[in-house]
Amino acid sequence: DPALLERALSALLAHHDALRLVFAMEGSARHLPPEAVPPVLWQRVAADAQAQERLCEEAQRSLNLAHGPLLRALLVQRGDDGAQRLLLAIHHLVVDGVSWRVLLEDLQLACTQLERGEAVVLPAKTASFQSWGEALRRHAASGALRDELSWWRDSLTGAPAGLPGVAEPVSPEALRVAASAVARTRLDAGWTKRLLSSAPAAYR
Repeated sequence: DPALLERALSALLAHHDALRLVFAMEGSARHLPPEAVPPVLWQRVAADAQAQERLCEEAQRSLNLAHGPLLRALLVQRGDDGAQRLLLAIHHLVVDGVSWRVLLEDLQLACTQLERGEAVVLPAKTASFQSWGEALRRHAASGALRDELSWWRDSLTGAPAGLPGVAEPVSPEALRVAASAVARTRLDAGWTKRLLSSAPAAYR
């Protein structure tokens, strides 16, 4: 139901401050109030997989750092098989791998609640982006950082400036992809389950 999906997306944007951010050209960030966020859901018809791919690319290009939105939802109705497909594109400045899981869980919950005729009630946030920014500003203005400056200077006196195991100066050749290496490790099923299901809950 596209109308239900649009309501669920609106609830998601209202709940998660970072999804409403825009970034000015000078590098500062500001919030957009929820009512000023343009609709993020596009509904399109695609004749086949190639047409769908073009629509997905267009949706990703529509993300606008200066004016928003930084989230675009694309609901595609396929003409060849009749199936519906949903793409969610979010700018990497406002989402990471952990946040994706939280957002998808919240979107699923919002859709389920709306299907039941209930009001959308999403899990409480540990800290909003807005409150974190305000706390950071207060901390920077408190003088606590200036009080620590002499301690840091004393602690770093004589410390090596380079990275351990990296010869100085670093040659351009050492920074090339051809000079890279691969490190591999394996997690058993128990650790994998904890990493994918339990750990993300700590980031709400």
